[in-house]
Parts: sequence; structure tokens; C-alpha cells
Amino acid sequence: MHLLPLLAGLAGPIPTPPAVQVPDSSFQTDAGAHVAPLPEPMSISGALAFARGQSAPAASSSGAGSPLTTISLNSGVEGDMPRDLAITPDGSTVLVVCRDTDSVNFFDTATGAMTGSLDVLDYPVHVDISPDGQLAVVACTFSNSVSVIDISSRAVLGSVLLGGGGPYRVQITSDSARAIVSLTNGGTIGRVSVVDLATLTETNTFITVRQAPVGLFASPSWGVEGLIYPGWALTPDDTWFVLADYFSDRVVIYDVTTGQFVQAVTGAVAPTDVDISDDGTLAVVAYNNSFGFDGTDGVGLIDLTNMGLTSFGPTSTFLAQARITPDKQYALVNVQGGTDMINLTTGVIDSLAVGNTLGEIEFSFDGRYATVAGLNAGLVDLSTRTVASTLGGYLGLDIVASPNDHRLFVVDNRQREDLEAYTATPASFTQLWSTACGVPVEMDAPSGIDVLPDGRRAVVVGSTSDNVALVDLVNQTVLDYIGVGRGPREIAVDANGEFAVVANYDSRSVSVVDLTLRQMVAELPVPMYPWEVEVSPDGTRAYVRGSDMGDAVWFFDLAGAATQATGSISQTGGNWQHLELSPDGSVLSVLDQFAHEVVLIDPQAESILVRVPVDQVPFASDFAPDGDTIYVSSFFEDSVTSIDVQGAASAVRDVRALPAKVWDLVVDAGDDFIYCIANNGLDDVPFRVHVLDTATLQTVTEVDLPIPFGSTFYPYLSTRLGDQLFVVMSGGDIVRIDMAGAQSATIELITPSGSPNTIATSPELGLVLLPQPGAQDALDLLHFGGTSTRYCSPAVPNSSGQSAVIDVAGTFLAGEQPVRLSAGRLPQNQFGYFLVGESMGFTQPAASQGNLCLATRIGRYATDVMSSGAAGTMELDIDIQALPLTPPAPVVAGETWHFQGWFRDLNPGQTSNFTDAVAVSFE
Repeated sequence: MHLLPLLAGLAGPIPTPPAVQVPDSSFQTDAGAHVAPLPEPMSISGALAFARGQSAPAASSSGAGSPLTTISLNSGVEGDMPRDLAITPDGSTVLVVCRDTDSVNFFDTATGAMTGSLDVLDYPVHVDISPDGQLAVVACTFSNSVSVIDISSRAVLGSVLLGGGGPYRVQITSDSARAIVSLTNGGTIGRVSVVDLATLTETNTFITVRQAPVGLFASPSWGVEGLIYPGWALTPDDTWFVLADYFSDRVVIYDVTTGQFVQAVTGAVAPTDVDISDDGTLAVVAYNNSFGFDGTDGVGLIDLTNMGLTSFGPTSTFLAQARITPDKQYALVNVQGGTDMINLTTGVIDSLAVGNTLGEIEFSFDGRYATVAGLNAGLVDLSTRTVASTLGGYLGLDIVASPNDHRLFVVDNRQREDLEAYTATPASFTQLWSTACGVPVEMDAPSGIDVLPDGRRAVVVGSTSDNVALVDLVNQTVLDYIGVGRGPREIAVDANGEFAVVANYDSRSVSVVDLTLRQMVAELPVPMYPWEVEVSPDGTRAYVRGSDMGDAVWFFDLAGAATQATGSISQTGGNWQHLELSPDGSVLSVLDQFAHEVVLIDPQAESILVRVPVDQVPFASDFAPDGDTIYVSSFFEDSVTSIDVQGAASAVRDVRALPAKVWDLVVDAGDDFIYCIANNGLDDVPFRVHVLDTATLQTVTEVDLPIPFGSTFYPYLSTRLGDQLFVVMSGGDIVRIDMAGAQSATIELITPSGSPNTIATSPELGLVLLPQPGAQDALDLLHFGGTSTRYCSPAVPNSSGQSAVIDVAGTFLAGEQPVRLSAGRLPQNQFGYFLVGESMGFTQPAASQGNLCLATRIGRYATDVMSSGAAGTMELDIDIQALPLTPPAPVVAGETWHFQGWFRDLNPGQTSNFTDAVAVSFE
């Protein structure tokens, strides 16, 4: 075959067409992401930032040198973080306030169908409906306003800017004429606003004692968090505003009309909630002195006639709601582990095994029953003071009762984003329907993620929307949403990119998704709650870890719709964590944190090979690239252990103590060094990456993470991409580190759109992928490494009628492998190969219709001649340590090299042509 000769150093004018930017490419990954358990954040300011989809600020921060793209995974009318609900007086409609999407959604109580949705102001957290059923008023915290809605027309009538900041709760007066709104007002001096609903004006505002939040809840894995505010109540005649003054151990009373201070009832130790009897004569108060350790948690009874206080207890209220029964004889409070029913005359406490801490208590329309939400939810018969029926599980904490029958409506905003309806009678406490708080399909709480083998698509699990999003990473779009089981947690794709395996925690099942058909083709039940999933390198087997009063690993033959469970191993009394498969698929490992062992499993024989004792609470692990060693950190002993993996003869090789707790560890590509992510929580020791020599486990250097001492934003998650390490901080920032052994150093601090709980990579596209649960419901794409720039584009059209294009992807780091060249829009079934040049050029060689856009030294991949085939494409992985020059040359950091494709053509006679060109700058 005669190939077109290419001459180095051809001179010619270089055109300057508008350059088309190609996404930056990055590192080849050969180590998976490692996830350590994420503790609850303790900062209220951090919780507020997290709620708005913001990363908390770091004291030492450099701007990201790497581009960030965010793909929204949302679809339709979203209902993110449903924060409160209310029911119309006729019982026909439930309104749900969705805090993170600034909306109020309407639902039919008979069917659960959404009947409307309205946008309101920023950060709505509470809603109340007027007694005449005409209006709803929504407290919008970040807008310092209330939105007023006409319920019948489903229209926002207007908003009222309040004379203070941070409205968090609203109650409409009994005559439907005014809205009483409480405001945190910066968390120092509280305020109350009175809004005239006829004129939509603020007619009065007065200062109160502090109304700062008294706590928070958070589940960062699903982007769930929120503030808990002090409780207050209006007297039935709308005269007094009665507030639990948590910070001064008293209950304070204000006149709503005049704003004047009326009375302070002292002796209520750290009160969190107030409820007033229907006749306005008595108030019950929940105490929450949980951190005082003096036994003063309990319930207080205030006689609103003489302002006397009687205390009962102690109980263990822990931020609980207190309710007074309709007959004024008892107080109910949802306590740690159950519900206390306190006789307000004798002080006798009946402890009921229903409910658990934060759940609300709601009375039925006829006053016969009380429903207690939360864990172990149930129904209390008020006449007999007994548990009449239980749900046998979890009931969302925010509930309202139907005003005309024994139905209950529940918003679950801790584990899901659902609105649910139940019957609530002694004979039946059962679910009637459940619906998403927004219009399906939506992607809520993206968490688990895996990348298909082509690197061009990813699958992302929606943990609270029960689905998987298939994402096109090239075009940055969502291709489809695929329903799976309830509460999916993790996902893994087989080696051919045909199937994805999903661990569904809430439904205790494993889903198999056909990625070609884009549908779930199998769902297999398992006896425990599944959490982690791995797929064998050949794609024929899947392994799933779960737990429920014990631990198990299940084994599956992976065959699409014909997938079958083949066996399991299990134990009771342990605490298995961190399922990991060796690179060659021959060994599974799991960490038994209670027994202080590394359990090595033969996945083919489906049996335990050996239990290797290690220091207390093994916490994180990573296999060496060849699989012959596994490295394990032990949390309570601040140590790292190396274990020789030799089947049943596997044993500890070495142990090394460190001066801090290792939350995660990563081994480099050559098995030369271990990078230990350390966080001991002490102000005088910084967060660091300890770099250990794998042969001796000796520390060769320490890299300080650019986070100030004492910061609550600790490192918890990391992954390796080529020779660079990425450490995720709990505030969301990512530290990028050069993995260079003793010369390791921080490259940059990057701020993505939120706080991810897992991480993945696409080496083919040079991307780091970060699912972002919370207000974002998004996928961040971080572009690392060098840059690539397209030029000489468009190329001269060929016989296909198109201009051929070249793409380059992979690791744009000197010394890393591979870089992939691909050419498309070629004529079918024609021979061609790729070229590399030292600089730009522009000339038209003889016998060619196209332009050569390379100059100076030019090399040909002439030994890799290939056909464009029926698809009209070529693809080649090249060795950047040996460019085909004379002599062969390696790429050096800081250099820019240029690539182009050449191909034969018949157009109409025999000729040749070129693709456009791309310049790649290597780091």
C-alpha cells in the first residue's frame, strides 16, 4: 500500500478561524472512590449554607484552576425539601411547602394527585391556612417576607415585606383577618409581625426575646438538613403570643394587639415548645435540658389565669413537641425512645412504646386519638392511655390530621421527599397512598454513581426519588430516568456497559437495569437492607453487602432479566462496612468494625477465606493495584495495617501508628506510597494527608490540607486519578494534591456547587464527577489536567458530505497513560491513521483535498493503519512517552503537541483528506 508521504517542516500560512473549545481532559483512573461515614454537621451557619446549595467558605481558599460544569438532574415541577404542610378546613386539599425549590404544591387528599403548584419567595419553611379556607400564608425566611395565596384560584395574591428578618412560622387568627409571624431577626433579638390579610400590609411589629434556632437535623448523604425553631402558640382568642424562651429558662407572653410584654413565667428549664388548651386557660411546655445533665427535662403546666407553673418529670424530651389533650387532663410529649403521657393533676407518667423524639403529635378530628410520628409511629387511645395501633416503622415527622375523618397526611423530609396518606384507627394504621412532593420524574438526593466503560455516560442514583438518571457526559444532558426499588443507595455497572446493579435499601431489594432498554428488568428481594454493590471485572457476577440486626454479603449471577441470587454469607452481632473487590476480582473484603477484623471472601466459592485481626474499628481500606496487599486504617488506634493477601494464608505484614485518625486511604498506581486522609478533630493538630512508604509504612511526608485548625469542615472522602489525589471536605471544598511521594504537595483548593457524598471519574473525558444532593440535585463535572483546543476547523468536506473531526481524551499529564485519539465523520471503509506535530501549520499536500495543520517535527502512527469501517470512525490509544518521531520522544510537562487524522477517500477519484486538528497542552 502506498501511503501519502508527509514532510516535516512544511511552511505555509496558518489560518486563524474561531477556536472551538474542547472540554479539558484529565487523568486515567485506576482506583475507585473511597467513602467514609459522614458525621452530622454541627454548625447552624453551615446548615444554612448547605440548604441553599452552597459550599461553606474555607479560610484558606484559592480559586479553582479547573473548570466546573454543573448538570441539573431535576425535571418537571420539583418538590425539594418539603418543609411543612397544611390541610384545608374541608379536608380536600393539602398544601406542601417545598423549601429548596421555593414552591407551594397542592394535592388532592383523596387520590394524592398534584392539582397545582405556585412559586413563592425565597426559602419557604412554614404555611398556615385561614380558618375560612380562603387564604394560605407562607413564611419565606430568606426574603424576610410572607407570600399570601388565594387557595381557590391557586394564585399568589402578593407578598408582604416584614419589619425584621428570618420569618420562620406563621399562624392566622381565628377570624381569618390577620397573620401572626415570628422572626429570628438575626438570632439575637426576636420579633413578631402582624399582617393584615385584607390589605396585605404589616400593621404592627414588636420586639421579643431571642428566637434563634434551638437545634438542627441533618443527613448529608441525602442533602437533608434543616433548623429547629422555638415553639410558640396563640391563645384561642388571638390575644396573647406565648413563646418558649429556650435561652432564658422561661415562657414569655406578649399582647398581640399592642406588642406589650405581659408576663414571664420562670422555672421552665430550656423550654422548646408550647401548646395551649382549646379554652385558653392552660398551657403545657416541653423542657429540653438534655445537655444540662441535671434531670430537669420534663413538662411544665402553666395556669394562664394566675401564671403559676407546675413541673412534671423528669423525662427525656430532647427537642420534643408537647401537646395538651382536648380534655386538659394530660400532656403528651414524644421522648427519647417513646411517648410520655403525663397526668396534669397527679403527675403520674404513663410511658408508651410509640414514637421516638422529634416526631410531631397530632390529635384526631374527634379528639379520641393521638398520632405520634417518627420511628415506631403509632396511635394512642386517649381514653385508655394505651397504644391502639402501630405502623411498625417510620412515619415522617411533619403531620396533619384530616378535619373530618380518621385520615392522616404526612410529609417525609428526613428519609424521602414524599407526601403520604394513612388511615389512623385502632383497627387500621395503614398507608393509603404515597406521592412525590413534585411532579415525577424528578431526581432527588443524587448519591451513588458509576461511569460506563466508554466514559461518556454515567448513572446516578436518586436516593429519595427511587430512580436512576442516565447522563450523557459529552453533551451534559440527562438521557433518561429509570425507576428502581425504594431508597436506592449504590450502583455499579458491568464491564460491557449493558447492565447496572442497584442496592435498594428501603425496599430490601437489588435492581438490575438494562442500560440499552433503559428500564429495570429484574428486582430481587434480599432479607436485609442492602447498601453497597460491586460487579466482577468480567461483568458476570454481582456482590451486595447489607445489614439488619446482622450482616450479609449476597452473590448474584448477573444476566439481565435472568439474574439470579446464588448464595450468601452472613453473621449476627457484627458491623460489616466497606465492601471492596480486588482489582482482579478474586477477593472480596469487608471490615468487621465490632470484631476488629478484615474479612476476606472468595467470591466464586461464596465463602470466607480468613478473618485477619487488626486494631480497633477498621475504618477504611484499599487494595494495591496488583491485589496482593490490602491496606486498612483503624480508627480508634490511629493506625494503618498492611495485609498480605494470600487466600486463606492472608496475614498482617506490618502495623504503623499515626498521630491522627485516618478517615480514608488511597494507594498510588505503583504501590509505592499510601496516602492517609487524617482528621482527629483537635484544634491543635491540622487536617493532613500522611504519605507512607508501602514497604515500611514509614511516613515520608505530610501534606497539610488548607483548612484552618478547629474548622468543622473535615476531610472525609478521597479518590486517586492518575498521580493526583482529590480530598473532599465536609463543607464541599476539594483539595487537589500531587501524589509525588516525599515531594507531594497541594495544587489547588476547588469549590464545587455543593457537598458531595461520593465521587467518580471519567478518564476518557478527563472528568471528576460529584453528585450533589440537596437544593442542587445536580451532577458537578470538574475538568482537570491540561487543556485541549480545536483548530483548523471545519476541515475540508470529504465524500461523506461532512467535515471530518478529531477528538482527544484522557490524561493530559506528562507521564500518564493513555491518551485516546478518535476521528469521526470519515468516509466509510477507507484507510487512515493519526499524526502528531510539534506546532501548528497549514498546507495542502499534493494529492490531497484537505489541509495539513501540523508543522516542525511531524510523526506518523503509520504502524497503526486502520479502516474507518461502516461507522466512518477511527480510534487509537497512544503512548505519550514515545511519540513516533525520530528518535521517539516523550511528552514533557509544559509542552503542547498537536494531533490530526489523515485518511484516503474517493471524491470522486482517489484522493486523501484530513480531519481538523487539536492542540493539547500537557501538565
